[in-house]
Amino acid sequence: MPDAMEAEDLNYIRHSWGSVYRINAPFTHGRYWQAIELAMLPAGKYPRVVECAGPMTACDDPEFHYSFGIELFIAGVKAAADRLA
Repeated sequence: MPDAMEAEDLNYIRHSWGSVYRINAPFTHGRYWQAIELAMLPAGKYPRVVECAGPMTACDDPEFHYSFGIELFIAGVKAAADRLA
């Protein structure tokens, strides 16, 4: 059973992967709902994410957004693994 920090890291990784997938969804409504989800995160814990929810989900270059999202996801997994090691 993961401890509280591990559980938080795993939850963050799961949410991040879902974000990468949904931000790159081919339908506008997917990005609309993603913007709402990001904007509803706890502002005290994620102030910049909440502030940038709209621009983060605007997608004028889907290929770039997907590549960047994958790179960001992998970096986050590596950082979490390093912290847990």
